[in-house]
Amino acid sequence: MARTGIVWPFFWTSLALLASGCKGVDLSSVPLADELGFVEVKPVPKEIRTRYGPTSKDRLEDIRKQRNRAKHGSDKVKEEISGNLAQQIRREPNAFLRQEIVRTLAECQTSVAADILRQGLNDESVDVQIQCCRGWGKWGGEESVDVLGQVLQNKLATMDLKIAAIDALQTIGNLESAPFLVPLLDKREDPALQYRSLKALQKITGKSLADDQEAWETYIAEERDAAAVLEAKSSERSATPSLFWWR
Repeated sequence: MARTGIVWPFFWTSLALLASGCKGVDLSSVPLADELGFVEVKPVPKEIRTRYGPTSKDRLEDIRKQRNRAKHGSDKVKEEISGNLAQQIRREPNAFLRQEIVRTLAECQTSVAADILRQGLNDESVDVQIQCCRGWGKWGGEESVDVLGQVLQNKLATMDLKIAAIDALQTIGNLESAPFLVPLLDKREDPALQYRSLKALQKITGKSLADDQEAWETYIAEERDAAAVLEAKSSERSATPSLFWWR
């Protein structure tokens, strides 16, 4: 409770500074206060919209409408939406809205959307980067594993982004994620990364091995060998001609 008492005065002070027209504050980077329920914003007059273009609130509503269309739309609709949003996100100054755009693109899963989710991992806002990781986790598949694995191997990636990548790999649940997760069990890595990687590996594999990097490496190698043997046997069976070929 004491911590809450410290945080709120700073919060209200910040709001007061914004309300007083404090110079040097980039309002385009501030989340939509009315959307978060802090203030009530009256509708902007039509003549102002005509002169200065749609407000942040207008853009947010439009993005969410497009997300709903993408969820239930055809491939053609998704291509259209992802193309429009790809142009919009490049000129959108509000990080909160860029997050919303990424969430909508994650519903499209087109080549254009994939390009934006890749580029978004280098966005100036960590929150946008994290949302991109979640998008890749939502898609799953080999490409998603590769992209998220690259995030974990990037020494310049922030801790929050790496944790988001680990969580996304856990969501995908593919054993191919293991080679990116096992190295993070190294005792020289950050304890938070070690812990999240261990939990992800246990969730993906269903094994309750301890945080022993060597034990996990051995297990993963054995699983790969077993999978290779099964694949080889399956190929042999497929290549063997059958007298009853019509069955």
